Amino acid sequence: MFLLITLAIVAHGQDTVLRSPIHGKLDSLHSLALNQKRLFQVFLPYDYKPEDNKKYDVLYVLDGGNWNTGLVTQVQRFVQDQGYMPQTIIVSVMGIDRNVELTPTHLAAWKGSGGASQFLAYIKNELIPYINQHYPSNGDNTLWGIPLALCSRFTRC
Repeated sequence: MFLLITLAIVAHGQDTVLRSPIHGKLDSLHSLALNQKRLFQVFLPYDYKPEDNKKYDVLYVLDGGNWNTGLVTQVQRFVQDQGYMPQTIIVSVMGIDRNVELTPTHLAAWKGSGGASQFLAYIKNELIPYINQHYPSNGDNTLWGIPLALCSRFTRC
């Protein structure tokens, strides 16, 4: 028993993983393009200080509110800490119905499909300007997501 406790202490002492919580701010806006209130979560860089007046690139993550945003946030932090990516604001774009929001044309087999143009209008004309106005964005934006066709092959999408 003593040996196990000693090993656990040694293993803990060698831990080099950054263990700081990643907190996002839940925000929303009413979308005219979608005619509904939309939720999104904003993750500012972990060393962000309002008094610095610094501006940041923004990464918009589709399928937000699930494991995608957590994964992207952790990867971004790791790549940033290695010096390969600038500090970035991450916006978790929460979806309501992938079949509607990620299909450009209506498909008879998918109820409500074909709403991609309205969803993209929401992102381009409403969400991005909102983020630029309310958060320290420098106007450099990236959109990240998993294609619906690829996702339909997996059960977790």
